[in-house]
Amino acid sequence: MTRVRKQGRFRTVAAAVGVALVVVACSSGQQAASSGQGKAVTLYVEASPTGPIPDNFNPFLTTGPAVLLGAVGAVYEPLIQYDLEKPGVTYPWLATSYSFSNGDRTLTFRLRSGVHWSDGAPFTSADVVFTFDLLKRYPAINTTGITFDSITAQGPHQVVMTFSSPAYVQLYDIAGATPIVPQHIWASVGNPAAYADSHPVGTGPYLVTSITPQGIDMKRNPHYWQAGLPKVAALEFPVFDSNTSANLALEQGRLDWAGNFVPHIQQVWASKDPSTNHYAFPPLRTAYLCFNDATYPFNLPSVRQALSMALDRKAISDAGEFGEQPPALSPTGLVLPIQDSLLAPQYRSLRYRTNDAAAVRLLQSAGFTRTADGSLLEPNGKPFQVTIIGPTPYTDVMADFQEIAQQLKAIGVEATVQGESVTSWVSQTDSGQFQASACAGNAPEVVDPYTSFVSVLDSSLSAPVGKTAIGDQERFMSPEADRLLSEWANATNPAQRQQALDGIEQIMVQQVPLVPIFYNVGFAEWSTSKVVGWPSTSDPYQLPGPTGIEDEVVLLHLRPVQ
Repeated sequence: MTRVRKQGRFRTVAAAVGVALVVVACSSGQQAASSGQGKAVTLYVEASPTGPIPDNFNPFLTTGPAVLLGAVGAVYEPLIQYDLEKPGVTYPWLATSYSFSNGDRTLTFRLRSGVHWSDGAPFTSADVVFTFDLLKRYPAINTTGITFDSITAQGPHQVVMTFSSPAYVQLYDIAGATPIVPQHIWASVGNPAAYADSHPVGTGPYLVTSITPQGIDMKRNPHYWQAGLPKVAALEFPVFDSNTSANLALEQGRLDWAGNFVPHIQQVWASKDPSTNHYAFPPLRTAYLCFNDATYPFNLPSVRQALSMALDRKAISDAGEFGEQPPALSPTGLVLPIQDSLLAPQYRSLRYRTNDAAAVRLLQSAGFTRTADGSLLEPNGKPFQVTIIGPTPYTDVMADFQEIAQQLKAIGVEATVQGESVTSWVSQTDSGQFQASACAGNAPEVVDPYTSFVSVLDSSLSAPVGKTAIGDQERFMSPEADRLLSEWANATNPAQRQQALDGIEQIMVQQVPLVPIFYNVGFAEWSTSKVVGWPSTSDPYQLPGPTGIEDEVVLLHLRPVQ
């Protein structure tokens, strides 16, 4: 069964058999596990503007306050923590180890002993079984599309999951992206999608002290299972109504940790105090320009290839993203340089180069003609026109699209940009009622590119024009791509997975089902005026921005300035 997450779009808003997980969050040399709590410090954190929030900390609601404010990971924990900055690196967490068997159809977790919920109840295998059964019974909270046949407890500290097909590609969603909740609390809440969870009980390092329309406040959990942690005494997640107000708070020193798109960040933030103000924007996934592959002339691979050739991706990134979301480098769709090792041999040195003349020649070979004034005509004699639809409120995306339109005009395409409300834009893209739009693979792509490619290439997720697609919005119908994705999902060793990926890369390069434009990044700004221990280029133990359940890893490394 194909899985797909809720689809992200083109905007600024990231073989293991008997594997022993190594390196807990506190072992990176940051001295985070030394004795003593240090002086009392409150960290002010902002991940996303929301406006006033309800009294709700439900960790399964992707549009809920806990998720949007980046607060989930401080309270609820996963079985395994993934280092999203270094694909392949994981940390043992509520599970100390995992192993696949039976051709990757059986997944066994060995759970950590001595862990307690914040109300004092012991954490056991029953909580893990309950959490995943909850996802199975209530699809509305199963936002990553986890599928399994059964899950059973084998004693208090072991859980076994079984699957009808190899499940390796589900490992991150299961172990790294699912917050484990307490059975003794959630068993009586009814529909979990409607549960406010205003007094959350978790295994994490912090306790929620208040949720108001203005934000969420937390204090240190004195019974947290990692002794001596956390060292930061309190967290506050204030609410902002826009990027503008959040960025102003950052510039004024009222935030210690943020995840915002800040235009000209070097000038407005870092340069104000280079000794304390820092930022990093690591790439997480590929953002694409999508043509409607079900309609002429975009159903012709040569046309999509030619239009891709005409694009100057650096200029597009500079126009709408201020260069802060870097241009895509590889026609394969992989995120470089972090996924360099996954490139097929024939594509290791292949990089984008803008070539208008070659683009025009390719179109001419497909039957297009160019008039004396440089305009392109389709083989039927009609002007070659393309309308790019975009969300008017997203000024960065609209600036990207205006730049793309100007570049296509340079080769003779009659390109225009049409602004829509966000709802209309999403609806038209999902229903295939567009010529050109935008889409992006599932995030975080850098953990496993399968989850991204399946969301944009699997034809079973698509639909005829006029019907709603939950993936493959560009309507690329390829039996070969479907076969390769199936082989990838059912592979039981790294060599088989790479072989399938090599085939997907070939399709991306030769058939151009959708056009990579730039890399969506994980925006991160932080101050060292109160706390130190942040991720760095020499110690990239986690993404530096407040992005999700992985934020806990960063919080546990931080310690007050002495």
